[in-house]
Amino acid sequence: MVNENSLPIENKGPEKCGARMAEQEEIRLLEDVARRRDQESFSRLFERYQSKTLGLAIYLLRDRQAAEDLVQKTLLTVGTLASKFRADRTVGAWISGLVFRKCLQALRSRSHGEQTVRRIPARSPAGKISQ
Repeated sequence: MVNENSLPIENKGPEKCGARMAEQEEIRLLEDVARRRDQESFSRLFERYQSKTLGLAIYLLRDRQAAEDLVQKTLLTVGTLASKFRADRTVGAWISGLVFRKCLQALRSRSHGEQTVRRIPARSPAGKISQ
């Protein structure tokens, strides 16, 4: 016979419990943003993740202004993308992933644009195309 004293006890320290409660709150905030377009919930998520994701974007883009713009635009789309959130990851990981993918897209666009510019032949002052 198994009683509750013989069951293995999982170590649930205060850090794990606090992190789990914070994650549950973030999921609730994300649901409020998605379902009700709740501005207060959006503001709380924005405040929590703006500086974290900004650091990631600056690191990847190496351009603070571009990183600030990208993070702001990405965080503004969180409400519309919330239905794509999967509970097998944290809200923070999901938002960071959104920013990371947007940074990669920006880097690809930037790289593509530079390659296109290099292929355009230059014109000399006399109007002749030089290679």
